[in-house]
Amino acid sequence: MVISFREKQLSFRPVYTLIMLVGIGICLWAAQWQYFKAQAYQQPVIPSIQLTGEFFNETTRFLDNQTLNGDVGYGVLTVFKSGKQFYLINRGFYEYQDRYSMPDISPVNGVVTLRGKLTTPAQPLVLDTTVSDPIKKRIQSINVKTLSNELGILISHYIVQSEGKGLLTPLPVRDPYLSEHKHLGYALQWLLLAIAGFVILLFASINKKNKKEV
Repeated sequence: MVISFREKQLSFRPVYTLIMLVGIGICLWAAQWQYFKAQAYQQPVIPSIQLTGEFFNETTRFLDNQTLNGDVGYGVLTVFKSGKQFYLINRGFYEYQDRYSMPDISPVNGVVTLRGKLTTPAQPLVLDTTVSDPIKKRIQSINVKTLSNELGILISHYIVQSEGKGLLTPLPVRDPYLSEHKHLGYALQWLLLAIAGFVILLFASINKKNKKEV
């Protein structure tokens, strides 16, 4: 495709242009994704919550690729019932020694009281959601809706436990202010990459007209 001006013309090479437009589209999508993540951190967060009820030990899941003080392990997640409500409790960090076997986490029996931070789980970029883990209870991200459908119960909220029976090594809760601005920074970076890609495409397509055409 050729667009002509007085002394210059834009000549777009189909394959090169298509590759650049796909790259620009990916950058714009990533910018929008990071922006919406930043918006999620603007939602009101209850500082702490206290619950009395029971853990459903058979629902325990292991959130993969977690780090704490340089150690690698899992975030241990267990459904907790308090009254008529179900909550997903992140009981803390468990450092694994062997990724090929199921972690041995002691069950928590009976009625217990716990405290924790009510928050929103981060949603990482997952390119292929069809990949299954050989350890069925190991998950790569927290999706409360998906877990609710899998277990056949309605999970109300996600809580990072800070006190009470069943707590492992406590996990720090991210500051919403810092998380919001971090993701806004990422969104700006992706947007600038998209703009830079468009400018590169534009300049790469500029050709001078020959004298006869002028």
